[in-house]
Amino acid sequence: MQSSNFADRGSGQVQLIDTNLSQRLFCNDIMKFHSERVEIMHIQVVTFTSDINRRDYENMVIEGAPVWAAVPGLIIKHFVYNFEEHKFGGIYLWEDEESMQEYCKSDLFKSVIEHPAFSDHESQIFEVHELGRIMQENK
Repeated sequence: MQSSNFADRGSGQVQLIDTNLSQRLFCNDIMKFHSERVEIMHIQVVTFTSDINRRDYENMVIEGAPVWAAVPGLIIKHFVYNFEEHKFGGIYLWEDEESMQEYCKSDLFKSVIEHPAFSDHESQIFEVHELGRIMQENK
């Protein structure tokens, strides 16, 4: 279904504008921009189970925050939890894949995986599609 709008360009004449075409052209420009970018941000979702209580978990988050702030290439880490299901984890936004891979080889990552209070670890990695963010910013 084609979407159209009418526009008066100041001449008293009405011009038909194909909004779908405009949107497609905009999206094509952004896709070209996206494909030319060298680095793609990555999101890493790490989850684990634990019987840790709320107070100990909150202390761990507060004590660990400066450590996470110093990790090269880490834009932000969100600490996530569900105490009812004993599920915890982190959502990491990385500048690039290389930074994320370096973290996965680090002693810090190893300390999380080998922590005696944590088990059933999972790590999932996603590339961030730039087009969605850009389109949301331009609406």
